[in-house]
Amino acid sequence: MDDNNPFVGRQVSISKKITYSKQQLDAVNEDLRANILEDSTLLTVNQVVYGAAVSAFPRERHCLSIEARLRQRISQLGFKIDRSRKQVSRIQCVIEFETTQRAYTPRIRRIAAELRWRHHTLNKSTLLVIKEESLNKLRALVTAKKSLEKRLKRLVDNSLFRSSPSRFLTPKTDVTGNYPTPERVEAFWTELYGDQPNVNANTPALHDFKAFCREHRRQNADEESPAVSVDEVRSALNGSKNWAAPGPDGINVFWWKKLTSTHLHLARIFTSYIRADDPIPDWLVEGRTVLIPKKGDLSDPKNYRPITCLNAVYKIFTKILNNRILQEIEPVWQQIYEQRGSKRGLSGCKENLIVDRCVLQDAIYYQRNLSMAWIDYRKAFDSTPHELILYLLKCLGVNP
Repeated sequence: MDDNNPFVGRQVSISKKITYSKQQLDAVNEDLRANILEDSTLLTVNQVVYGAAVSAFPRERHCLSIEARLRQRISQLGFKIDRSRKQVSRIQCVIEFETTQRAYTPRIRRIAAELRWRHHTLNKSTLLVIKEESLNKLRALVTAKKSLEKRLKRLVDNSLFRSSPSRFLTPKTDVTGNYPTPERVEAFWTELYGDQPNVNANTPALHDFKAFCREHRRQNADEESPAVSVDEVRSALNGSKNWAAPGPDGINVFWWKKLTSTHLHLARIFTSYIRADDPIPDWLVEGRTVLIPKKGDLSDPKNYRPITCLNAVYKIFTKILNNRILQEIEPVWQQIYEQRGSKRGLSGCKENLIVDRCVLQDAIYYQRNLSMAWIDYRKAFDSTPHELILYLLKCLGVNP
């Protein structure tokens, strides 16, 4: 096994087309309880879960979606249309040679022999009838293909509107250029992620924030972190999409939900990570990154949006950490009324837009002067130094 990549040879995703029953799940969970040792590492648990998902549950036979079947049928009709057009063209060539009484060329001789073998005649009137029948068949095929293409477009548009209305309503923009080289992509993102600027903790703003946090935060910041419970693991799994794209380990959230015998081991392992009893393995924090084109020149790396598929077990761990951090900073967070984003129970963008509209309408109605500025930071979340995040968490009293 490759130490740098323990998931070599795994499928990218385990198909959701499976057949299973509660009795099967119970039997697999019993086997896992008996075979996963108390001191098993996270990689061992991960390997056992993947093996159970692949071997214990048979997959259903692959079934094409409606969209795939439509595309397949359109492709078949396109092949038939090309063949019919070729047939009409060949018949027309033979008719023209018969009309002008010219000598056949070797190619036309082969076509004429094929027509005589198929229709038993080269009579001009008969060939004209055959040509008209072929044209009628061609028109029917073209009409059927156009009908299926319209149906496919409706299906794709409806699916896109259900999943993302904004993408459906956004007008499509032309993109130009070739794909960037891997070296250019790596250089562009290294500039954002690779170099972390130094944080000056002596700035007045950070001093004021630290004093504000000291006044409102909880007073138990130095206590040892409590052990992760099974309920925390299950709470982190609730609400997660069963078949969202997995990370490099190829395990969907569905399997971590259903194989409940692993939850106790996950709680034990996560506790050891939080208390720094065991180091967090490198493979846990790795992901599969896909660059999605946005608009403009596609040879420029900045015109891509990176989407990273992380391992499901990593998402479980970070969700537990996120829930704990939110509980710790709640007393301070509730006192920061100016903050609209990243707060539970608030729609930050919507509320800010509503406030903006109200202010503008008020200024227009009462004919007041108004100056307003919106600042959009380039890669704001991506370029925030990790040192600054850790410093702010310490100010907020988050248990280290």
